Amino acid sequence: MAARIGAGILLFAVIFILTAAAVFGVLYFKGKSNLAAKGSEGAQVLETAAETTTAAWEGDLLDENEISYNGKRYRYRESLINILCMGVDQKSISKEKSYGKGGQADAVFLVSLDTETGQITVLNLSRDTMADVNLYTESGNYAGTEKRQLCLAYAYGDGRHASCENMELAVSRLLYGIPIQGYAAVSISAIPVLNDAVGGVQVTLSEEAAATLTRRCSGTFQAGETITLDRNTVYEYIHYREWRGDAPVDANNARMARQRQYISSFASQVMSQSLGDLSLPVRLFEIMGDYTVTDLTVSDVSYLAATALKNGVSQMRMETVPGTVTQGEDGLAQYVTDDQALREMVLNLFYESEQTESYESQE
Repeated sequence: MAARIGAGILLFAVIFILTAAAVFGVLYFKGKSNLAAKGSEGAQVLETAAETTTAAWEGDLLDENEISYNGKRYRYRESLINILCMGVDQKSISKEKSYGKGGQADAVFLVSLDTETGQITVLNLSRDTMADVNLYTESGNYAGTEKRQLCLAYAYGDGRHASCENMELAVSRLLYGIPIQGYAAVSISAIPVLNDAVGGVQVTLSEEAAATLTRRCSGTFQAGETITLDRNTVYEYIHYREWRGDAPVDANNARMARQRQYISSFASQVMSQSLGDLSLPVRLFEIMGDYTVTDLTVSDVSYLAATALKNGVSQMRMETVPGTVTQGEDGLAQYVTDDQALREMVLNLFYESEQTESYESQE
């Protein structure tokens, strides 16, 4: 069976550790200033996205940062920095602009860092999420906006920055116009290389994961077994999903569960190893450079790393956009969001009410 690949799930962890061995100093403050400016610019660029989704709140937009919903007033938490991380189903990131040929974003994560508390929230979005996507011709001309799978927002771009910016716009629209300060997309080829760089990553197998590895790799794997993923098993573990023939329509959900588990293990392992090996972040930085397109600078990641590390990885929280999977007329999966649950999630994660100054996960 053919399979799509999700590689960018590693990016969010790398963002917070790849400059841990650097001298932060001036870079820290420059990055802080850069990201603050990006937040302001992003609010202006995404103004249209906010306008097109305001009605969906079923409330009133009081100003650019405040809304009224169900009789309560909510203000956007300006201490947040949101970075969009994507895994692209291509072996390499395009070196030249090529509209329609840059692949799809098979793994999509919005990493939100609270600069006041150090809280990291990783919001997992299904590639199949139905969203308003800007369409472009092969020559790069705008061709309208249609409801499509979220992963296609990358495909309609140029395979580089335009693809990332189109994804950024689609995700912001989906999340009611929240600002996104940066993006990073990585190709599938980074998976085994990054995994090798940390000596493999330990995971405990679910029943579905054990069955997948047994089917795709040599050997027999058991549910409940703890294994160290090597370059062969990690590739299948985080990328494989059946999507043709008799494949279940929600096959991507199982893959997303494996990806979330791998994220937590990878991040914890890298942080732990970095304490005794300051060269690890430098090596990861060098590796990522060959597989990544991003608008983040060294100053940006220096500030993000320092801010996140001061509270440690214990502050990381995983969330998933709520919804259900259906089968479209074309036979492909469509992840349809639960609008009310999504509104409440966005309010809980990105806003604070007049009565509430911080959000505690309801999970």
